[in-house]
Amino acid sequence: MPTKSLVTVAVVEEEALVRCLLVEHIERLGRYRVVLAEGHGDAFTNLAAECSAPRLAVVGIRGANGPGTIVWVKDNWPATRVLAILCERKADAVLGALGAGACGLLCRLTNAAADVDEALDEVHTKGHYQPNDLLPILAEGSVAEIPHATILESLSSIEKKILDRVCAPDLPPWQTVADGMFRSLATIESHRASIYKKMGVQGVKAAVLMGRAMGFGNGQW
Repeated sequence: MPTKSLVTVAVVEEEALVRCLLVEHIERLGRYRVVLAEGHGDAFTNLAAECSAPRLAVVGIRGANGPGTIVWVKDNWPATRVLAILCERKADAVLGALGAGACGLLCRLTNAAADVDEALDEVHTKGHYQPNDLLPILAEGSVAEIPHATILESLSSIEKKILDRVCAPDLPPWQTVADGMFRSLATIESHRASIYKKMGVQGVKAAVLMGRAMGFGNGQW
């Protein structure tokens, strides 16, 4: 009986001890094979340039380290899905990782090893992941506390379709959403303003975080 091939993973983390622990934990799961493990910067990019694109990349985010690595991954390995592990519970870290192209988000300070297992599986199979405690991290009113059921009821059918496309793993720009729905950009932007108002958010990153938490982004709307 043929053996099932393992999912390839790159691990990018500046702290050597944390990197080793991540590698050991990921490979212990039995479903993944780590093909590259390195810190940020030239050490990573030099090795990665000679490496076939892995299916997943786990990237540690600490201050300025991390978002640049995610951008490199998305530019050079466009099919690779990135799980960002945040070292700080701060809104700018969450939004920075998402804006760079991460489709999975975890906070190292609050999420347990079991969450890493779940996050890897969700990013691999569904294309995105975020724990329930991420939305409250977004500060200064960037996300209003509106019940998800209320938002779903208020969104029109077309708004749900737009939000589903915006929350896709590859984070498509609004023009791509418009082209895919055969609508003008002006029409999509009008719906965008309505979506933001109903969700109580001020920008696309917060909308994506909330939308994914509500089940959008899987092409089911």
